[in-house]
Amino acid sequence: MKGSIARHGAFEEIAATLRFFTRRADDARDRALTMRPMSSNIRALLSMSLLTLALGGCYGNYLTRPGTLPVASGHVAPDQRVALWQRAIGVLLDQGYVPQVLNEAACFISAKQRDDLSPGTTTGAIAIVTVTPDGVVRVQVSGAGVYQSQSDLDADLTKRQNDLLAAILAAPPPPKS
Repeated sequence: MKGSIARHGAFEEIAATLRFFTRRADDARDRALTMRPMSSNIRALLSMSLLTLALGGCYGNYLTRPGTLPVASGHVAPDQRVALWQRAIGVLLDQGYVPQVLNEAACFISAKQRDDLSPGTTTGAIAIVTVTPDGVVRVQVSGAGVYQSQSDLDADLTKRQNDLLAAILAAPPPPKS
């Protein structure tokens, strides 16, 4: 009798363990069933987001430091370098750049453009204009911006450099006072 009680106790223990694991399996299956629609919803949302980004284009913050791009350059007669430097100040102001460093003896200008935070525009753009004693005019623009790629930012800055150089070289002389 003692053996049958022991066996009965062992069977009860095994039965309790089986009930425990069966309950856990049922709970896990119930959770899986309730989570499956949610995971497919998340999967669909993620797929739509990736598709939207792929079709709509991704914008990111990109930076071009001074010296990264080739410098736009032109020539002026050496005796015209100071007059050209003075005209460059007016051109930079017309283009929205505020001169920060002006050195007439060195014919050097460093100017910063106002900040715009919209896609396709630069922020903190800095233009550096120098006129060497032998008459070489150099314009360099650097900055950061919200663009689709680094090459888009570099293309925009290169265009700005060339436009500034053309405007400086074509600007009329300042009025004599």
